[in-house]
Amino acid sequence: MDNSIRERIVNSSSWAAYGDALGFVTELANRSMVEKRTGKTVVNSLCPWKRRIGGISGAIIDLPEGIYSDDTQLRLSTSRCINASGYFDVEMFAKIELPVWLSYCLGAGRGTKAAASNLTKSDVNWFSNFYKDGNTSYVNSGGNGAVMRIQPHIWGGIDLPNEPLLLDVIKNSICTHGHARAIVGACFHALMLKSTIDEGRLPLIPSWVGILTELSSLSRIVSSDMQLSAFWLPVWESLSEQSFEAAVSEVIDEMSDAVTVVLNIYDEEKESKQKYIDAIQALSAFDPAYRGSGTLTAILGAFLACLYQDYPEEGMIVAANALGSDTDSIATVGGALMGAITIKRPAKRVLDQEYIDVEACRLWRLNSGLSSVEFNYPDLASWKPPRRLADSLLMVDGCPIVTGLGKVTEATGRPITGKNKSLLWSWVNTTFGQTLLIRRREKLTVYTGTLPLPSYSAEKDLAAPNTSNGKGTVQPEFKFEVESHGDTNAIMGVVKQTEVKLDTLDIDELSASAISSKFDQALIGQHLLDLIDGTGSIENVIAYAAIVAKARKARNKSKRRKV
Repeated sequence: MDNSIRERIVNSSSWAAYGDALGFVTELANRSMVEKRTGKTVVNSLCPWKRRIGGISGAIIDLPEGIYSDDTQLRLSTSRCINASGYFDVEMFAKIELPVWLSYCLGAGRGTKAAASNLTKSDVNWFSNFYKDGNTSYVNSGGNGAVMRIQPHIWGGIDLPNEPLLLDVIKNSICTHGHARAIVGACFHALMLKSTIDEGRLPLIPSWVGILTELSSLSRIVSSDMQLSAFWLPVWESLSEQSFEAAVSEVIDEMSDAVTVVLNIYDEEKESKQKYIDAIQALSAFDPAYRGSGTLTAILGAFLACLYQDYPEEGMIVAANALGSDTDSIATVGGALMGAITIKRPAKRVLDQEYIDVEACRLWRLNSGLSSVEFNYPDLASWKPPRRLADSLLMVDGCPIVTGLGKVTEATGRPITGKNKSLLWSWVNTTFGQTLLIRRREKLTVYTGTLPLPSYSAEKDLAAPNTSNGKGTVQPEFKFEVESHGDTNAIMGVVKQTEVKLDTLDIDELSASAISSKFDQALIGQHLLDLIDGTGSIENVIAYAAIVAKARKARNKSKRRKV
């Protein structure tokens, strides 16, 4: 395997998290609020700070140095959903990760939270999350909640062609965002990141138009996917009152205009900081109506990377102190790009740095098929998301667990209480190395039944060089090990090491075979079992069944006409 690619991926991951953590300190804050949070008017480094959590009835909580926001939280969720064969299990992301994330999310946008909340319903899936919550609706959700989290698809599939990667990015995006700005913005950032890692350099600004031109294929990619074309696209076009192709084309035109704007600013004789501020102003990204746009975040993150590619630390500081802009999301997008071309590591480690590096190394190993490590989620057939935010943290056999994610250890001390005494939080650490500030009940609900109690260890590969000195060497490898006791259960998540079949089952071939067999019942049953065992994806089973059912219905209708 190419160690230079590993270094680019690990550094990309590290700088993305660092940009998020630094920008999180100043997110949605004016100068006075920054001073209240940190004791300083300018943020030049990671530091401990304070923030109110849980709205006006919540609590002002002391946050540790390097804590990150929903950007990195959902990036890690995305990463966990990419299994050992490189398959992105969008159902696990939509039905387990997102609903559970609601109980520990930090700095999340209204649209993403509304989408995650709707996914707790049993009749809503990733391709049917057409929610409407007050003034917030799915088809009008064009924020950057997707752009900021899709990097793992690139890190884990850098050797793949663009189209399958874009398909995963689209599926990830539409779990929460339905406006073409969110989807196209995420895909633009994905191709920018892939090109940067592949080439070892950032694409020049004039070439961004070529990347946008390639995105005109998004409509065809959606139409060629059975789940998207059969379940998502018709409803989306009906609610949006336009074709997806037209919507994509309109957004590409918008982004092309934005590229022209930043190119003109880039060519001006000004210092980089002023060029960045000018770009934010010219694109109206200080305006709350446009601040969190998926397309603007993708463009501004790329522009930030171009300005500061040789000085990523300085770029992160400039982005974090551009108060009134989306400080954390632009910095995390720019950080992912800058990290892919620098040998430098951030000046300080973010919270959970070791776990973040471990996941980046795991994704890199997927590119050569050498990884057998994946997260083993509960069985969706029996999974039930927590009914309330405080129901995610339970007690099982005397141990606290986060439903869907497994065993945790609680920090010492009493739960943190908000102004409303019923609002409680605890700091917990997962077995796989992530820190969560999670909603809870005063007395944890005791779950009775047989559950596995997984343990997770990360052993350093002593033959691998160390990156802790910040001199550009690669991060140590880690070996994952897990023990489980008892039967599996829908409430737990377990990290496991397993061998996974790398060959994929072709739904088109299976359905064609079933139809040509005149709907042989034994053959169809065998196909369903093969899809379940071979891919583990309920969506593939649904797609196969939909194709066969549609063909059967058409044949029956034809027979009735003849009669």
